[in-house]
Amino acid sequence: DNVSRDYDTKSVTVQGNVEITIGDQKLSCDRAVLNLEKKTVVASGNVLLQSPTTVIQATKIEYNYQTKTGQIENGVVQSGQI
Repeated sequence: DNVSRDYDTKSVTVQGNVEITIGDQKLSCDRAVLNLEKKTVVASGNVLLQSPTTVIQATKIEYNYQTKTGQIENGVVQSGQI
């Protein structure tokens, strides 16, 4: 696993067996780039994003974890009572 931080872009890149928890949301993937200023994450490789009512599996997700909105690439969404 590898973590690097870019102070100029206010971002953190995590690679390997990535697991991130933000509030009630859990994200796992192979690589994630978090922009701490914009409150966004770009996750790629075996992406799984879970909340109490939604599960998303995809190859890539661009997600704003503050507004809980984003874009899914090559994915499946299961929503409702899980």
